[in-house]
Amino acid sequence: MAGKSHARIALFVLLLVSGAVSARAQPVEGDRRDLSYGVEIEKTGNADLDGSIAAVSALVARQDRPPATRLGLRRRIAEDLKLISDLLRSEGYYGAVIADARDASTDPPTIRISIDLGPRFRIGAFRVDLQGQVPLDILAGLDLPKTGDPAHAPDIAGAEGAVLARLAEKAYPFARLLDRDIVVDHATSRMEIDLRIDPGAPATFGPLSLSGLTDVEREHLLGQLPWKEGDPYDQGKIDEGRRALGRSGLFSSIVIDPATMADAAGEVPISIEVAERERRSVGIGLRYESDIGFGTELFWRHRNLFGRAETLDLTAQLAQNQIGLGAQYRERDFFTKDDTLALGAAVKREEQDAYDSRSAAINASLERPVVEKITGSIGVGLEALEVDDQTGTNRFLLLSVPFQLRRDTSNDLLDPSSGSRLTLAYTPVLQPEEGTTFHRFLLAGAAYYEALPEKRLVLAVRAAFGALLGATLSDVPATWRLYSGGGGSIRGYEYQRVGPLDSDRDPIGGRSQLEAGIEARIRITENIGVVPFLDAGNVYRSATPDFGERIQYAAGIGLRYYTGFGPLRADIAVPLNRRPGIDDSYQFYISLGQAF
Repeated sequence: MAGKSHARIALFVLLLVSGAVSARAQPVEGDRRDLSYGVEIEKTGNADLDGSIAAVSALVARQDRPPATRLGLRRRIAEDLKLISDLLRSEGYYGAVIADARDASTDPPTIRISIDLGPRFRIGAFRVDLQGQVPLDILAGLDLPKTGDPAHAPDIAGAEGAVLARLAEKAYPFARLLDRDIVVDHATSRMEIDLRIDPGAPATFGPLSLSGLTDVEREHLLGQLPWKEGDPYDQGKIDEGRRALGRSGLFSSIVIDPATMADAAGEVPISIEVAERERRSVGIGLRYESDIGFGTELFWRHRNLFGRAETLDLTAQLAQNQIGLGAQYRERDFFTKDDTLALGAAVKREEQDAYDSRSAAINASLERPVVEKITGSIGVGLEALEVDDQTGTNRFLLLSVPFQLRRDTSNDLLDPSSGSRLTLAYTPVLQPEEGTTFHRFLLAGAAYYEALPEKRLVLAVRAAFGALLGATLSDVPATWRLYSGGGGSIRGYEYQRVGPLDSDRDPIGGRSQLEAGIEARIRITENIGVVPFLDAGNVYRSATPDFGERIQYAAGIGLRYYTGFGPLRADIAVPLNRRPGIDDSYQFYISLGQAF
């Protein structure tokens, strides 16, 4: 056919990263000096494409290591032309013309690569021929290349994989590619792709063999799997089951291995091999904040108390301003699958500028997923509380019923680089002895954006709003009021000191609260990073923010040391609108994990 070339093309994905397009050679010693060179690559007008070309260029990558001979230089140039040509073809530029020229008038001589992209080829047709009897709509909803899309090799290769993955999710685990036929038409700048696929016979989940269990009950493990024997085979459920077992925290390794072929009955036997983690663990956490001093937390965990992933956590907190003991029991799949029961008890003593308190509390809650990525919980708590504050010594008995919705799409607990977190909490609190009730609201969110790959720059923002309704400030126990300031709040200000103060300049808390923060998390090396940040907010006596009062601002810089379990954080912050006689000139914080 005139103007057409017909060939089988092996599609592969080329790594696209940004890099310098033009560079100058450094001097070298000895007999290589004469073969030093500069390199200039003609711009294409597409910044991303230019960066990818520079990234694959052998002339750029090895410019500081000039070849020993002129033949070696010619080979390097030829290698560069092929690498750039392969890249451009993968991006759909099948008619690109690439040439080299050597400019001896510069010192050192400059090798110039000229690029004429030509037209970008487009998809003329993308056809999938499934051999045998399969449902007509089995590929419905797949985002496959369409007529007019760029002939982008990674997209085409990804579409091929997506077809096979869809078949594996729809009871055809042994589908295979029989033939890939690609026609590139230079006359029309079009590409036509034909895939011929043998889906194989439909299959079901077969018998399960399980090994490696010692303390975990077999029935509990089976209950975490999203399939039963006889269900249509679905590779997605294999992956989902692996994630479910990983989330349990019970296993150090999990191998789910489907058989490579179905048996005579069309069933795929599944073998699962696990290695259980140690049931008990202990740990310690340390922190330092210049306003409240050193703090430590010791914990002991049993992660499989009765064989069904029940956890028991015992904690002890010791700091210069507080001491406390706590216990929490959690049981998964309590009523139905995915329900989690949590029972807790705690005693605590605090000595803050705002108050001194002694408390004992018990609580229970039930949580479960509401929809994907959103978890809801409801609970009940009872607290006996004694508080010394500006009004004297007061005793309270508090009955609370907390409700919470939480959406979390972040990709890491201690060092997120993408996704977001949003929490909505509402807690009505009854004082039975007084016959009064107040209501506590909190709305808090954070978002993360990876501006540069490999976490070289992550932008993070957060905001929070809180309110107390149904009671005057004096009717709300000091420990339940709203406060801002400190390492987990508005850095640069002392703990709880942003907001209303009494005549002794001690905080009294408020009934509404606003906070916001932004960080630029910059990786300098694999293990070291710096974080400039800005925090802002205030606390108000009224139940709604009074925007006539000024916002308190603080700015700072942080150092991060990245470890395998999370970043170590050291931040120093200064108040930007410091209140004379109230705020110190700076605050310093050390802890584990990002600030938010």
